[in-house]
Amino acid sequence: MRTIKKAAFIGMGALGILYGAMIYRKFGSEAITFLADAGRIKRYRTDPPKFNGDICGFTFCEPSKFEGYADFLVFGVKATALKEAIDAVKLLVGPETIILSLLNGISSEEIIEREIGCGTMVHCVAQGMAARRTGTSVVCKNQGVICLGVPQSHPERAPALKAVEDFFDACGIHYVHEDDIERRIWCKWMFNIGVNQVVAVVEGNFASIQQPGPARERYIAAMNEVVELAQRLGVDVTRKDLEEYVRLGDTLDPEGMPSLRQDTLAQRCTEVDLFSGTLIEKAHAVGLHVPVNEALYREIKAIEASWK
Repeated sequence: MRTIKKAAFIGMGALGILYGAMIYRKFGSEAITFLADAGRIKRYRTDPPKFNGDICGFTFCEPSKFEGYADFLVFGVKATALKEAIDAVKLLVGPETIILSLLNGISSEEIIEREIGCGTMVHCVAQGMAARRTGTSVVCKNQGVICLGVPQSHPERAPALKAVEDFFDACGIHYVHEDDIERRIWCKWMFNIGVNQVVAVVEGNFASIQQPGPARERYIAAMNEVVELAQRLGVDVTRKDLEEYVRLGDTLDPEGMPSLRQDTLAQRCTEVDLFSGTLIEKAHAVGLHVPVNEALYREIKAIEASWK
């Protein structure tokens, strides 16, 4: 039986601090290590990460100084930093290492598996949380749920999935076992394409897409283009799923903001290429016109260009 005793995280975003804090509260600093370069570690020690106002006593370590292989390696970086993160942690991954990616989009697992070449990837998607990061401080009103699973083509990964679920049970991290995790990842991608991009463009918050009006209509239209693409590609994502995620969006903290909006506020490079960028590429390959997402892509790129 595979077991997880310690977790190593690369990337200290809102989700990294959220899940890291839950591991720390249950098992202490020995069970959770954040991997970073010397400069970041110095900043983290000067300005310790906080979760809902409480200081998190995480262990910090440069990847080159990590001893042995990681039991459980979690990627929590932005997509723009994924290649750098993979290069930094390759030597920490052994045959028994279990890997999880918290990145948005539908491609990070494939990229990590291809570049690292060993370990066992468990797929996931996090949804429903209301977490906002300012610097290294995260305020979270709802931890949401993390959907876990392995591709149906890889049943041999079931023991690794069970180890992650057991570890999350012990930490109090809410999760759902997904029999078709790839479908769920597409559903969440659909939601992110709608909510992240529209809220960023209107410079609003979740309330912007919860109220009747042009923003809500555009958010739903952007998601509908994902449904159309999924049907072209034989992925089981339907209008019923779209309606389910609209209901989910209506439950989020109205004052909260999705990650892409937080990035535009902080003038950080966004993950728009994971959202409409990827959608446009896939849609064009099958001859599908996606005007809503093409416009959103242009508008977000214009926002980024305005900072230069």
